[in-house]
Amino acid sequence: MLQHCGGDRNLRFVVSFRKVSAGDPELQRAQLDTSTVLTGEAYRIDMILGGEDTEQPHPSDFRRSLLPIQDRQIFLVSPRIDIALRRRANQTVWSRV
Repeated sequence: MLQHCGGDRNLRFVVSFRKVSAGDPELQRAQLDTSTVLTGEAYRIDMILGGEDTEQPHPSDFRRSLLPIQDRQIFLVSPRIDIALRRRANQTVWSRV
């Protein structure tokens, strides 16, 4: 799936990964938008772009740093098929990748 994100894969971070049910509204909307049905189990993956160039020091804790969210992409995938459904943070419609 990282090939669908673009750019350097070492700068991609998975913010969230969870299993979604067949009745999940987000999954249903994505399947309608793309005319694609994800068979079997489906998973939602939320990824962002980040790296040392965008990293900022934490204002009150020197042991921590802040990583601004850039190029957020949400994917819905099923291990049974080689298709991913993607929506970028600035898009309202899902696409098939």
